[in-house]
Amino acid sequence: MRDIRSQLSDWPSDSIEDAFECPAQHLGIIYDQLGKAYTHKQRSIWEIHSSRGHKAVHVAHSLECVINRHAMLRSVFVPSLDNRMEPIQVVLKEISAAIQIVTASDIKAAVQLQEFKAIQCRDRPLPHLSILTDGPDGQIWWLFKFDKALIDAASMTIVLQELATLLNCHSCPLDLAPSYSKYVSAVHEIKPKQCLRFWRRTLRGIVPCLLTKSPSSLLRCPSPEPRVCTVSKELTALDTLAALWKASGFTATNAFQTVWGLVLARSIAPTDVCYGGLKSCRDAAVPGILQRVGPLFNILPCRLQFKSVHPTMSELSDILLSNQSAMAERAPTTSIRLYRVSSRLLGSIITSCSTHV
Repeated sequence: MRDIRSQLSDWPSDSIEDAFECPAQHLGIIYDQLGKAYTHKQRSIWEIHSSRGHKAVHVAHSLECVINRHAMLRSVFVPSLDNRMEPIQVVLKEISAAIQIVTASDIKAAVQLQEFKAIQCRDRPLPHLSILTDGPDGQIWWLFKFDKALIDAASMTIVLQELATLLNCHSCPLDLAPSYSKYVSAVHEIKPKQCLRFWRRTLRGIVPCLLTKSPSSLLRCPSPEPRVCTVSKELTALDTLAALWKASGFTATNAFQTVWGLVLARSIAPTDVCYGGLKSCRDAAVPGILQRVGPLFNILPCRLQFKSVHPTMSELSDILLSNQSAMAERAPTTSIRLYRVSSRLLGSIITSCSTHV
């Protein structure tokens, strides 16, 4: 801790609650496989209705209580003097100017909040920003934006639940949040060499799955510039699928991973495919992990070996069973950094990623 503190000499010591090395799992979603920093920009707009006549100022007070409860919402990331790719996470005792209330009669729609330029913190950039305003029909609009992969979807649910609790109670009755530093300590105790041995064995012989340009007219683009292509497909008979997963013991994550693996196999011909799969870190044996706010997810390699690109139901069942076991085997390596796996072992092997919500 002394070494870390020595790198923060230009920070007022009374402003810092805690400081520690950023966990490897978090680094893995801040930097890509080539070691380049991602530009994470998350933005959401929420509409709040209150039967108690709440205004933006009440929401601001409750939101401040939530921020003060969770270390991650008071964290900034400072480049380490030893290695700029391994930043130090600094937990501040308080975040000033993170919540701003806008009063403007010309705001008629929530999306207009994006047009307002926030008041910037003089000393350092804010880890996140909330802009609140009272809507014309008694609602409150809340623009919440942040970067550096600050929190995951489960964390956002926790924030919303706690905010609703505070607004309903007109007070700040929440207990202290689980210590985030204890989770970080648990992650740092994991032996990276053991994780690398596991992945060296698991990924032996794999080659990158390079997707070719799709012939589909839906995905054709006259512009040479890269762009996001979106194809929507509605799933039917969800109840039947849910019943099937329950009866078989397979998880929805397993099913979606297998489907994407089959898509890759049919697209690139090799039946041995590898891609990135989103993995929650909330199954770690750390007390309070389910109530903790943070970027508790990672991307890990997922390897599937099909016998053919048109498997029989029996072969597909075998793949699902095999992947279910592999998911359990990958669990102890959840905190490892994908960049470390690819750079130490196989190069840039991950060319696509599968996730579902």
